[in-house]
Amino acid sequence: MVTQASIRILVADDEPLARRAVCRALGDDKELEWAGVFGNPNEALRLMLKRQVDIALLDIRMPGLSGLQIARRSAADDLPIIIFVTAYGEFAIEAFEREAFDYVVKPFTQERLSRSIERAKRRVRQLRLTRAAREDNPRRGDRDSNLHKSDTIQGRERSPSELRLLFRASGRTVLLVPSDIFWIEAADYCSILHTSREDYCIRESLSSLEIRLTPYPFVRIHRSAVANAARVQEIRTAPTGEVEMLLRTGERLRVSKARKRAVITYLRNLNREPS
Repeated sequence: MVTQASIRILVADDEPLARRAVCRALGDDKELEWAGVFGNPNEALRLMLKRQVDIALLDIRMPGLSGLQIARRSAADDLPIIIFVTAYGEFAIEAFEREAFDYVVKPFTQERLSRSIERAKRRVRQLRLTRAAREDNPRRGDRDSNLHKSDTIQGRERSPSELRLLFRASGRTVLLVPSDIFWIEAADYCSILHTSREDYCIRESLSSLEIRLTPYPFVRIHRSAVANAARVQEIRTAPTGEVEMLLRTGERLRVSKARKRAVITYLRNLNREPS
């Protein structure tokens, strides 16, 4: 019987030997529940679109549908966590542009794959804790959900005197006004706050920070970054085709294609006068 705490994992690889190697490497992990092991990438995508997968291990080159295409089509919210397991090292940059969590090159050692899975499992647990916190506080959960959906927000940045956030960073206690934060990026199980003073690395997940910043105009721009909407100057498409967010500081941030529409809608509603 599968416990409620189990983490559902999927493998998609058209090579039978590669699928067996992954299953052998992870077979002793009691926390994992196998959602599916597929040679057909279309079957893997169908299951992922049902939101029944926490972690997906994808090969890059498969007949009919590549791992990169699967990642693009299944992109929504924070799950599934995508780990590419492939013999093609040259696709690593594009994979991370698709918001890959990790990129494991074949032939891999069991230690290398297990290390990647452990990191992914920590991320899943963090996301579950975040969701549990939203359920415990429905009003906050509703506001946080709207922040992600970006379709009904009429938010305004509060006065700096209303709230200051306390952080522990590099042995120091830092007190920050939310408006001082330009953007935040995820760094494994930590987060980096880019502020008007300096950058702070704190031991707190990006999802947890989103909850703390719910009353303020912060918007998720891709899986690993949240930006202060009050600091945005423009959204534009770069010559490479990538969508960029230009901050008033001159800094450019990548906006994932999956979130582009939601980000633009959020910014539009943020600047709309309440009725």
